[in-house]
Amino acid sequence: MPDEQRARLSDEMILTHFGSAVLFCWNELPPGAQAQILDQANDVIGLAPVPDVRSRIVDLLSSRSWK
Repeated sequence: MPDEQRARLSDEMILTHFGSAVLFCWNELPPGAQAQILDQANDVIGLAPVPDVRSRIVDLLSSRSWK
């Protein structure tokens, strides 16, 4: 596997772990921080846009207990 591809997989794994950590802490984040994260999800440069990403994230957050 080329180094560039290996680095990309590592970045994806790191971001997956980071995203999971955010989910587990979500209810402890101030409402302003939650809103900013949800707004930023619509504006991530370098990733293909996901239709209705904000509502999908909200659905995910409300469908599971992340504590």
